[in-house]
Amino acid sequence: MREREVCCAFSGHRPHKLPENGDEKSNQIMMCKHFLFGEIDRAIAHGYREFLCGMAMGTDLWCAEIVLSLRRNNPQISLHAVLPWRTQASAWPPEWQRRYRAALEQADEITQLSEHYYKGCFLLRNRFLVEHASRLIALCIGGQGGTGATLRLAREAGLEVFCYDPTLLWQMQL
Repeated sequence: MREREVCCAFSGHRPHKLPENGDEKSNQIMMCKHFLFGEIDRAIAHGYREFLCGMAMGTDLWCAEIVLSLRRNNPQISLHAVLPWRTQASAWPPEWQRRYRAALEQADEITQLSEHYYKGCFLLRNRFLVEHASRLIALCIGGQGGTGATLRLAREAGLEVFCYDPTLLWQMQL
């Protein structure tokens, strides 16, 4: 792994916790993905080269896919997949499993934190992300759940945090 100063991590909700159940064809989710793309592109412009991804469904995998698409024209950037346990995707819907495997196959580095699931493995993964990055890009609705906890941890650790709440910004655009 490279220096923390050039590492950016991601956090965000799973599709079912996002507006429209994470329907990628909905305007709200397209706006979320637009935010993620813009922030990742901006991080690259500010010298970030390594992108740490927890590889969960939804936000994490969208970020991984964006990094991989941007890497085609920016070979100096890399994707570091941080897995809370080896088989985290085994119970996911087939399409998400396919996307997960595709991202893992293209990842520059993979860190597996545990062989098996255990209570607390997501917290360990989120701490790893915060401890190895200097910037966090997130999708979070009202500071909820593990994403909200990761945001608080990142702020306490002094990371630059760029967070998009699709419910608030969507309401502002009505």
